[in-house]
Amino acid sequence: MVHIDETASATSTTLPTNVSPPPGNWDVDSLVKSGPRFNPVPRVSASLPREVLLSEVLKSEETGTPLIIEGWHKRPEWNHTLFSMQGFVTDGSQLVDVRDVRSSKDTKMPLSELALHYETQLIFTASEGPVHYGKDIRCPEKWEEWLRSHLPTHFHPFGDNDMISCLPPKHRAETLMCYMGIEGTFTSAHKDLCGSFGHNLMCHATAGGSAFWFMSRTGPLQNDQPAAYFHNELGVELDHETHEATVGQFRAAPFDVYVAEQTLGDLVLVPPRSCHQVVNKGGITIKMSWSRMGLKSLEYSLHAELALYHRVCRMEIYRVKLTVFAAVQEYTRRFIDMARSPSSSASTPPLHIPLILVFRSRRVVTHLRPSSRWPLHLRQRPSAVWGPPSRVFSRF
Repeated sequence: MVHIDETASATSTTLPTNVSPPPGNWDVDSLVKSGPRFNPVPRVSASLPREVLLSEVLKSEETGTPLIIEGWHKRPEWNHTLFSMQGFVTDGSQLVDVRDVRSSKDTKMPLSELALHYETQLIFTASEGPVHYGKDIRCPEKWEEWLRSHLPTHFHPFGDNDMISCLPPKHRAETLMCYMGIEGTFTSAHKDLCGSFGHNLMCHATAGGSAFWFMSRTGPLQNDQPAAYFHNELGVELDHETHEATVGQFRAAPFDVYVAEQTLGDLVLVPPRSCHQVVNKGGITIKMSWSRMGLKSLEYSLHAELALYHRVCRMEIYRVKLTVFAAVQEYTRRFIDMARSPSSSASTPPLHIPLILVFRSRRVVTHLRPSSRWPLHLRQRPSAVWGPPSRVFSRF
């Protein structure tokens, strides 16, 4: 049976936010039955034909619904030796960011020391002492090589479906990272940066290690229900990433919550602007995580997320306006190259026109003055649209 804290109301402020819920006896079926707006996360097999799999992924992205692609570890290309503790700790001296979930204090320690800590404390208990969660760990190069060699190109960081790839490398924010934890460690409720598409693959698990996910779907652009709920009812800012919501608080939320248990080989796809929280269960788990900035991400950022970041004083990290500008330049170049080579087999860049529309948004163009070096279709805009000069791009 699932442990449900019936005494914790949605607005309870008596419990410290750094006390994690006990996941030892959680199961998805019981959790889903415990809340009228709880739903299981849809799942599809990694063994589906690629065109069928991509169709399911695009459907998920269009509806803003979470999706899990399961069974990657059962495919012949999965490398169990590579995705082992030894394959992960290739540089034991690497200093990694670590959070003690009992004290909510952050520190740094060598990766080899963190691995030893887990090996001697596989199960979260009530005993004294720190329980560390390894966050934002540099992804091993061979793990990244496997990702790019065997996962569909649609998911690749800095790939054709990631607008960040249009930026020069020196301006790109690194999104590919690893997370290492054991039972009781968790990632507080949050949204991925700037409306990006999130990806999380569990690469290693020992002693029944898994992770429970609580996720919302993408909501209307001007109605961020999760952020409003956390602000108005729970008294915290979702974008500060400081609150670990209880099951009772998720159950009382005025929006649908999708629940899943991620196990070895599960790739979790997190939709843009999804409020999600992850709680680890059982033994050691290592996940490879990254984000992509799609066209929708740019729109969400310009029309909603950046204004919210200004209000709550959160850093943008991803250079959204610069990314839009660089993407328009890149797709314009591709369009011109295609027009000059009629015999080319390349198809018309499908994002070219939508990108132009995003670029023409006052939230971008009012910060720029047209230049004679720009393509003609970007220069021929009424002068009133461009607005006064701005120093928004001066730091780039």
